[in-house]
Formats: sequence, C-alpha cells, structure tokens
Amino acid sequence: MTVGLAGLWLGCGKAEPPEAQNSAPEFAKDIQPILARYCHECHGKMYTESRLDTRTLDMILKGGESGPAVVPKQPAVSLLYEMMRDEQMPPEGAAPSPAELELIRQWILQGAQP
Repeated sequence: MTVGLAGLWLGCGKAEPPEAQNSAPEFAKDIQPILARYCHECHGKMYTESRLDTRTLDMILKGGESGPAVVPKQPAVSLLYEMMRDEQMPPEGAAPSPAELELIRQWILQGAQP
C-alpha cells in the first residue's frame, strides 16, 4: 500500500498538508490594510491624487490617469506594485516591507481577487 505525502502529513496529526496552508492573499484581509497604511492618504481618503482611489478593488482595477493600477495576474505591469517596489510610492514616510510587497505581488499574480 502506497501512502502519498498528504497522507503521511495527515497521519502526523496535522490538519492539512503544507501546500494547503498557503492560501491566496485576500483583498479585504491582506491587501486592503497595506493600502490603507501607505496609499489612502493621497489616493482616496481626502482626495484622489491622479484620480486614483485605492479604497476598493473596483476602483483599483479601474485605475486613474495612468490607467489600471493593477492588471490581474501581471504584477510586472501593475503600476500599484511597480511604484511600491521601486520605492516611488509612497513619496514620503515609511515604505512597505518586503513581506508586504510580496503579499501584493502574490495577490496580483493569483488574479487580484476579492
């Protein structure tokens, strides 16, 4: 009888195999708090710099003067990710941590779902 890795993992008393524990980042739970911390002051709270509002997923996908802020499954062409990664945004204050940037990249890569 052959037992796969998942079966061995479950046999060790763990609830689920390691690959099942790595769920996709969620907009409301994982991404929105990052955007609130670094983006909302200029892009949504009091005004929308460059007509970009980062408070909702619909508005992020719609984008502003430069087009969509996020292109699902394409972090390399998603302005929101590029500008944060290249430390152009936010223009002042603390920048997102590498872990926060990776969450945003993964969220976009996995389709920028709600």
